[in-house]
Amino acid sequence: MDKRAQLEAFRNGITQFVTFYDAEWEIFIQYLSFSILSKKEHFAVEGKVCDYICFITCGAVRYYHIKDGQEIT
Repeated sequence: MDKRAQLEAFRNGITQFVTFYDAEWEIFIQYLSFSILSKKEHFAVEGKVCDYICFITCGAVRYYHIKDGQEIT
């Protein structure tokens, strides 16, 4: 999926929460960046502060935490 298609998918996804006029959208997207994570790559790493938020425009993610040495999905 190219960047333009990802932006449209993102815009359509957040429409239920906020609606942007085209001029506002053009300003807003200047503050977005795109990352592609490889399979099994972590978005957040234990022990490090994560100062990002993410929105998934394509694919899936698994959320888990470790409790008493066990992975809990």
